[in-house]
Amino acid sequence: MTTSPSMIASPIATTNPRSVLHALKPLGQGSDQAESLLSYFCRLALSHSTSTLELSRKLMAYMGNSVGNEPGAAVNAKYAWYERKISGLGDGAKTYTEALAATTSVVGLERHTFLPWQGVIPGNGLALHKCGQFCPYCLQEDLDSGGTPYLRLCWEPVLVSVCHKHGTPLVHHCPHCGVDKARHTSAFTVVGWCGKCGMFMGQPRPPVSSNQPLYDAASDDAAGEVALWQAQQIARLVEVQQSAGFEPPLRDGVIAAIERVIETMCAGQYSLLAKQVGIAKATLHTWLRESRTPQVDISLRIACFAHLDLADLLMGNMDGWSPPVANHQLALALDYPARPEWNRRVHTHDWEAIEDKLQAMLLQPMPVSLMHAASVVQMPPRMLYMKCNKTARRIANRWLTYLKRRQQSHVVAAWPFLESACRQLLDRGISPNMREIEPLVPADILNRVCNCWDVLREVRGHIESSEYATAALCGHHYPQRWVQE
Repeated sequence: MTTSPSMIASPIATTNPRSVLHALKPLGQGSDQAESLLSYFCRLALSHSTSTLELSRKLMAYMGNSVGNEPGAAVNAKYAWYERKISGLGDGAKTYTEALAATTSVVGLERHTFLPWQGVIPGNGLALHKCGQFCPYCLQEDLDSGGTPYLRLCWEPVLVSVCHKHGTPLVHHCPHCGVDKARHTSAFTVVGWCGKCGMFMGQPRPPVSSNQPLYDAASDDAAGEVALWQAQQIARLVEVQQSAGFEPPLRDGVIAAIERVIETMCAGQYSLLAKQVGIAKATLHTWLRESRTPQVDISLRIACFAHLDLADLLMGNMDGWSPPVANHQLALALDYPARPEWNRRVHTHDWEAIEDKLQAMLLQPMPVSLMHAASVVQMPPRMLYMKCNKTARRIANRWLTYLKRRQQSHVVAAWPFLESACRQLLDRGISPNMREIEPLVPADILNRVCNCWDVLREVRGHIESSEYATAALCGHHYPQRWVQE
């Protein structure tokens, strides 16, 4: 029996290839307590007994080889993997999601970031906390239940400041040593333990009767209620994207939802919605007419205004929605006191007497300023210009003329001293300047001269002119000193 070419043994195609890294299962799948990709990355580095920096370099080198680049071409010595915001919806999250999915063969890692919402949230529309925040009570509950402590995806955004489960503020420092960025920035990160002191950062929740009450959703603090509502909305986003039938939403859905809110609650005027959420009309017009999407904080304001869930707004799910009914305040018949009568007295001024006083000041031998004249007659200078314009201008011009004449007298008094000092400096071969002139001229003489540098320049020019004139009278045998060539 002959063997046909088709029957020659060929390599068997592997349907489930062996993964490069451990195929760890993400924690908290299918709930609002889903693990963030950052936490998954740290646990993966720990399972391989390597540092997070070394694992990030290996991942980048692997991705470089997969696209035909040189190994490690995109990695430098100062590479900080945690600054890439790998749990967000930017390029860093996309790169690390693809790299981890390719090396671990784990499906659905993008649902442990905010990448499923990149169609309705711009790349810079969801800021993540730089220091990394966490709830110590959630970490303690993970340890007490015999599970592995991990970081939740709903803790990552800056908009979230409280834990939606316990209603307590999130912290970003170690409760033992107080250092910041101790959650995941150390070389060898163990999720839940401080990278500085090595202590477990979880804490048991104190009893309700403690002297340090925690934040409660029923508190009267309006800011706290808003913070808790925002945390609940972000947790709802995480829960929705963890569902089995979830499909990433598109921009058309959220724009259609915003347009329906405008038509129903703002009578079709988008300027009213812009005023309600605190943005410019041009910004809202750009979202509706161009291919742009609002940021998460603006979407939260619109959802709060329309009494909608953030997830429903972003997905365009308006089925069963009805605009909220405003509760108008009842008008009470209150007995207000009668308005007091106007008892302001109108002051009158004797402008003829004020004019006589100003004329008398013009006859004085010593000029005075208009500010001094106004203080004498107890009137503002502005009123003198309005009511006694000619006399006020004569007083002001006389004072300015006096100041100019006094300045000229100071220059005349200081001229011999300045000329003598300049000649001394020129004899020594030094160009006259303020630093050299000050020791040679008395302080009481020099301090009275305004614009002393301009006066010094005139003195220098006078000396040079006199040298030219002397040389013209005495002939060419006279040496022209101090004259610049």
